[in-house]
Amino acid sequence: MASQDSQNPFPTAEAIFTSASKRFYDNLTDKDKEDFQTAGSAKETVTSIKEHIKSLSTERESKMLDACKKIDRFGKALEPFFKIVEIFVSCDPNWAPTLWGAIRMVFLLSSHFTGFFEKLAAMFDKFYETLPNYEGQIKITKERVGNSAWRETHTCLLKDLSLIYTDILQFCHDACRIFSKKRHGVRYKAAVIWDLFWTPFDERFSGILSRMKRHQEAFSSGLKLVYSEEIIRQFNEMDRERQLNAQYRDNFMQERQDTERKAIDEKLLTLQRWINAPNWTDSFEAAKRKRLQGSGRWILRESGYQNWKTNSAACLNQATEFATNCLVISGKPGYGKTILSTVIIDDLQNSIQRGDLYGVGYFHFDHQAVDKSSRLAVLRAVATQLLFANRYDKKLVDISSFLMMNDGQGQINASESTLQTLIRNFAEELDASYFIFDGLDECSDWEEFIMCLRRCTEHTPCRSVIITRPHLRISEILGGKPSILKLEQDANLIEIEAFLTPGIHELIESGKLGQRYSPETTQRVAHDLAKRSDSIFLWAQLMLKHLQSSALTRNERAELIEQEKPFKGLENLYAKILHDMRKRLSQSELSKVQKVFELLITAQVEWSSKMLEAALAVHPKRASTRDDYLENFDEAIIQLCGPMVEIRHNGKVRFIHLSAGEYLSASEGLRPKSPLTVNLCNAHGSTAILCITYLMNEIPPEPLSGNALSCASPTSVSQRYPLLSYAVAYWSKHVLQALDQPEGDETPTQLHLQSWKEPQSLLLLISRIVADKCLISVWIEASWLFGVPPTVLDLPQRILQFASRVPRAIGTQLEKLGKTLQRLSKDLSVLNKSWGPALSAEPNEIWLPSINSFTDSEFWVGTTSSQVSWLPSNDEETSILIASRVSGNGRRVGIVRVLPSVTSKKRDSKANSYESSAPLPIRTRNHSNWAVSYQTWVLEGKQIERATWFEIPPGDILPTRRGGEDEFRFPIAISESLQLLCIMGSIVQVFPHHNDGPENCIVHPLFDPKCPVRDSILLRNLHKPIYLANLDTGNASMAPEKIYHDWFSCSFSPCERYMTVLKGLGPPSARNDCITWVLDIFENIDLQAKSKFRLIAQSGVWLNSNCSQSIIFHPSKPAVAICLRGYTVIWRFKEQDSKFLTISEYSLDHMSFSDCGNFLHGTKIDAHREPVFVHVTPFISTLPEMIVATGRDDSSYAVSTNTNSNLAGREQSITVSLSQQKTGSYTSGVPKFSASQGKLQLSALTHDHGTGSVILQTMSSAGRITQEMLTRFPTSSTLEKSYSNLVPTNEHKNLRLVLNMAVQDSYSLHKKPDFCLPAIIDRAKDSIPVQTYTPKPRISHTAVPAKRDIEHMDDGYSQTNIVAKKKVWYGL
Repeated sequence: MASQDSQNPFPTAEAIFTSASKRFYDNLTDKDKEDFQTAGSAKETVTSIKEHIKSLSTERESKMLDACKKIDRFGKALEPFFKIVEIFVSCDPNWAPTLWGAIRMVFLLSSHFTGFFEKLAAMFDKFYETLPNYEGQIKITKERVGNSAWRETHTCLLKDLSLIYTDILQFCHDACRIFSKKRHGVRYKAAVIWDLFWTPFDERFSGILSRMKRHQEAFSSGLKLVYSEEIIRQFNEMDRERQLNAQYRDNFMQERQDTERKAIDEKLLTLQRWINAPNWTDSFEAAKRKRLQGSGRWILRESGYQNWKTNSAACLNQATEFATNCLVISGKPGYGKTILSTVIIDDLQNSIQRGDLYGVGYFHFDHQAVDKSSRLAVLRAVATQLLFANRYDKKLVDISSFLMMNDGQGQINASESTLQTLIRNFAEELDASYFIFDGLDECSDWEEFIMCLRRCTEHTPCRSVIITRPHLRISEILGGKPSILKLEQDANLIEIEAFLTPGIHELIESGKLGQRYSPETTQRVAHDLAKRSDSIFLWAQLMLKHLQSSALTRNERAELIEQEKPFKGLENLYAKILHDMRKRLSQSELSKVQKVFELLITAQVEWSSKMLEAALAVHPKRASTRDDYLENFDEAIIQLCGPMVEIRHNGKVRFIHLSAGEYLSASEGLRPKSPLTVNLCNAHGSTAILCITYLMNEIPPEPLSGNALSCASPTSVSQRYPLLSYAVAYWSKHVLQALDQPEGDETPTQLHLQSWKEPQSLLLLISRIVADKCLISVWIEASWLFGVPPTVLDLPQRILQFASRVPRAIGTQLEKLGKTLQRLSKDLSVLNKSWGPALSAEPNEIWLPSINSFTDSEFWVGTTSSQVSWLPSNDEETSILIASRVSGNGRRVGIVRVLPSVTSKKRDSKANSYESSAPLPIRTRNHSNWAVSYQTWVLEGKQIERATWFEIPPGDILPTRRGGEDEFRFPIAISESLQLLCIMGSIVQVFPHHNDGPENCIVHPLFDPKCPVRDSILLRNLHKPIYLANLDTGNASMAPEKIYHDWFSCSFSPCERYMTVLKGLGPPSARNDCITWVLDIFENIDLQAKSKFRLIAQSGVWLNSNCSQSIIFHPSKPAVAICLRGYTVIWRFKEQDSKFLTISEYSLDHMSFSDCGNFLHGTKIDAHREPVFVHVTPFISTLPEMIVATGRDDSSYAVSTNTNSNLAGREQSITVSLSQQKTGSYTSGVPKFSASQGKLQLSALTHDHGTGSVILQTMSSAGRITQEMLTRFPTSSTLEKSYSNLVPTNEHKNLRLVLNMAVQDSYSLHKKPDFCLPAIIDRAKDSIPVQTYTPKPRISHTAVPAKRDIEHMDDGYSQTNIVAKKKVWYGL
């Protein structure tokens, strides 16, 4: 072969490949060109050579075939060569076939010379040994070829490959030249042998071999470079991956930590709401704001405190006696104990070691704040502080959550015993914990609190600081030897002087002390006043405020400072302040101050500035106007009351100190007589008059929102009427306290009644308020609006007690008022108990018809817009209501009652069959048997349509699982036509238009209710139905295994041809989450006058235990929808060997079919309860229509025959024909499809026992929701077992609702109902509150994936194309 193209000194690798291939072929002789054949692969080449050798029939055939193995080995090693070439460039289709053809031709030509053939094979074996491992380079080459950074290396490798290709072809070319001479005769063989003799074989090809070796080495060197680059690349990749992994790990750990913290934060918020602590920080923060920098730290240097703290540190993690752990700090009122408590709190918080589990809980008792004066308040506050101080300690949070979930008392907030357990657990688990309680003397039940503290902390390392006044006998309660620190007389004088100095300096600088004092005298004046304070910090504070009063002259201020007989103690200072107020204030102003003092002293909760402003503006005879309000109220009240009152940063008005209120309300012998002092009876009477007057004059006698159909907002009402929440909650309590007798006065007299101002006025106001229905209704609405059930407490009894002891003139009025209040109290008690949930949700309900129709009262507004009536029974007193049901057309109702036998506790085990032949009246029945009474009533006119009865032997009555003699089970189902009943395993068929009595019904035993038989195979092979052909009892292999059930329930199909019986160990519920059930399908095979049911199919099922209705019939096809655990299926039970078909990948609750039968609606059983619509036509289109039994007395029943509906256009609304709609009733808990103007709408009647309401929600195809509150109903144990039906009525202005008794799992023999069912509610439509809104839905159409083995579509439909779920996030 000639050298490479000289015209291109640097040809490309592609050119070298092409040139070598072309020149090899061009240099062949004409004869060789004719014989030359390309080959597709090495295997094809070797096969061709072997076939040629076999055709020669030479003696050395075997040796030549052995030599072919070397050729094959070389070929297999060279095949990956072209795969690598093709990675770099697009291979010419002739390159590889030419090479394989060249090798084939060489060996075909040499096949006549066996020795040379073997040498050529050996030569190719040498080539094989020098070839690199091309196979191993393919993967790495593929990974690198796209990287432009290595393009130069790739070019060199490709060039080396092209040269190797050229070398092989050159070798084949040279070999072909030797053997391609004239190939016939002796001369041809001699010439070849002579040529090879003079130039030996190895020597002849040594140049090619050496060149090939160089090219192989060049390729290997290139590969080493590739490997080096690849190693570096992989190292860099690994390093980047390591960095990314580290980053991902950090991000994951951070995300995990954030998720955990978020979960903990959510759990903490739940726990915080459960503990429900009051605001404990405002007193602490207010005291810290008053504290001068560096002041109060002397308490930390006191030996008593240091010894306690040192002992505490030494005894940490040790269990010691309760008293030993306590430090009691006592000081007189006004000493500044609260300020000192903040110093101690800061010190203990700073002393906690970092990393320790710790807790510092504190609480400041406040007698002026009701929510901060009890032991329960402090327990809640301390528990919350300990929880949040250790909020990221999983163990402590879990302990708290466990206690919350296992609080057996079922309260919304933690009980006292649970709080004590929680604090006890914290005290035991924490490394260090300190409690600081300030103002124990202001705790209303301080002795009980100390005992609680002992139970929480005794024998734990928890330490407590208790700060109180010295008069409490706290050491006796603590027991043992607590550490006691008595605050010394002069310990705080330096700090009192430091507090006074800036104020005195400001007074001197402003000239308010006149010319007698200069800045140089500031320190002396402050020092003198501090000594006169008697170590009472409050005295210094009050003195400074009094000196700053603008009502004093300069001389009066100077006289206070230089008084010859200086007054000491708080009492003297209070007296001086009141004396100065009387001098400077007018009578009108003094009256306002007196009212403020009375309101603050008698306050049941802290007064806000807005509340007090409204209270002072109340006029006794009319509504207040803006002109009755004080201008700049906050400033005005401080000016009027001087230093006695303060307004805190949170807007609360209170005395400067508890001692101020105590001084003003003290007994006359303990304080100087003053017109500004307060008599408690008078004060409570005055406050009661204020509250009642506010209700009568300020609040309009109408619903608070102005419309009875809408509920007012507590925030807006509080802004309009600031005093309303206080007035409605506490007016009766103030009246009660106003009637309290003075200590030692046992007989109230006329003088005693006159001791509180204008008693006749208060009596008159109370009489007026109880006689005003609108005012009482406003009071009830406002009370529930602010979460306080209305009550008159013990006021009736107290007034009646007084009535018997006072002069006749007043006594008669009091007796009349007391009896009126007794009736009001009784009605309020019933109202709060029966209607509490309803009024709590909607306080305006007091103005609406529901309450008045159920609960008649003389005290609140009545209405005729709603009426409740009942369907009575002659045996109502002795019978037990089992169930009731409205017919399919909504015009009739069926009622089932039982009358127990007189010996019902003694079960008769002999009788085991029903008796329905004796035509005796029910009152003349055999009293040793149970009697079942069944009546059907026509709702229009409320008349009995027919009545029948039959007897049941006592031995057939089913006991409960618990086996109690007081309870029994009575499984029952009633059909839509009210003509079929399934009672305890027997079918009862009632004939219409017959005489009353037992002769108008037939009883067909269907199965033994005591021992329903199930096949254990069904429960071992869940969701695999068995059909009638396999239920042949003659087949021994299928003989059922008898297993006794504890529970079963039945239901009829709408056409009453089929019936389901669900049997198991109990009903589907959270308690029975892990059990399975057997579902039986029965068919009525006799559609004539007499029904005859038989079992046609069975299946074991694992239902979703959270579903309220697990199985529903299709309205017109022999199929049922079943809510299984994790998904929802349809069972076509009439098709032999039909399996369950999944229609939704979610478990659906509240399932209902559209009346046309084409769609199923349900809600997901998850936290969001999203609605789901499923198109079910493809699943049931091949099923026949159900045939309606003859003789049904239900003319309104209509079955849709349209099964070809589809979802044409997924974004369009679903429409059905109006003619397909059923005209029957709505049933609570079962959504109903209907049509409005040709568009589908979904309605849901919700019967909510929690809020005591029946709500009709309707969602149109446009997404608009209309919500109608049809009625409220009272709280009742009987009504908790009820459900609702909205039925048609002939009166177009009214709607009719029927409250029915639902079938129960068990019934009680002796527990009497507290409400009569069934009840009929007729209500005017214009009195129903209606709310209409259009939410912003998120709608998506997704297909259900076929993911379970039981899903088989054999009717030509694709699972992913036929099921469409329309998810709409509405509130339905």
